[in-house]
Amino acid sequence: MSPHARVDSIDALKGFKVSLCKFAEVVGGGISEAEAEIYRVVTWLKHEQHGYWKGQLRKRAELVNQAKIALNNKKLYKTPTGGNYSTVEEEKTFRLAKKRFEEAEQKLANVKTWTRKLEHEMNLYKEQIRGAKQTVEVDVPNALAQLDRLVHSLDAYVAVPVPARTREAPMSDGAGRGAESPTMTRDISPPNVPAADYEILRACTPDLSIRDQTLPTEPTFRFLSEYEIQASQRQVINELEVEFKPSIPGDKVVLAQGCWDQPRIYLERINAQSPGDSGWYVGAAEGTPVTTYEAVRVDELLTLRPDWKEILSLPSGSLVVLDRASIETVLDGEGKVLWHSNV
Repeated sequence: MSPHARVDSIDALKGFKVSLCKFAEVVGGGISEAEAEIYRVVTWLKHEQHGYWKGQLRKRAELVNQAKIALNNKKLYKTPTGGNYSTVEEEKTFRLAKKRFEEAEQKLANVKTWTRKLEHEMNLYKEQIRGAKQTVEVDVPNALAQLDRLVHSLDAYVAVPVPARTREAPMSDGAGRGAESPTMTRDISPPNVPAADYEILRACTPDLSIRDQTLPTEPTFRFLSEYEIQASQRQVINELEVEFKPSIPGDKVVLAQGCWDQPRIYLERINAQSPGDSGWYVGAAEGTPVTTYEAVRVDELLTLRPDWKEILSLPSGSLVVLDRASIETVLDGEGKVLWHSNV
């Protein structure tokens, strides 16, 4: 699969983002309304109806007992002539009270049955919509963030002046074919940097004593999050012949304050000896060296820059120079260039 993409309209991406937001709003609203209605009915059954019929059962049981006592008393009393009083009314009252008691028993049993059934159906419903909720609550926000970065990168890309050489006619290779057709791809590779310059960068990396004093804090910046390393360059890292050592998510990465505002930065991994230290340092590849630092956890940095996952798996001694969304150079611990964008 080609690592390049053809984008004919940035406005189309912006329009798609709006449509995606509306989709998430409609689907999320529908799910919320359905869940609210389900919980309303469950609450009505479990609390209102269950409590009501349980109370009615007690009251009607008392009425049955009173009617029974009244009927028995009427049967015991004798008339002045020695006969029995009529118990028609008492028997009628007793039968009605007993019928209403049995009705309350049935209603309470029905409430318990339907509560169990509804809770079972509610659990099935939650399982069925789990994928939709995952899409609305996680996948769509991630896609919107990706679109934001993509649109920002494309806007920055089209704002860069096209170098004169991209407008020249392609040269023939002698077989009637153009050596390379002009494309919209701009050459953003930096010029070759002398090896001594890389040693200067390594000299700017703080030593172990400074690293030990720099404790992780919550990241307070969006670390060049509008840029993203291309998948093809990330694959280059995976294909390097080195012994990879993935960083532990909870370990810290030390950064030079303000380096995220520079156009070129570098990452170096030293052999850290303290527990919880990944050994990685991020600093500016140009400008005046700084002496103030901060640290974040590896997982927090990868949340902001997931495209750095492969870089942060390189072994100790590795040095990587980045030019915004492009890998410029990768060196090993002996200063050997493992990969360069101009090669």
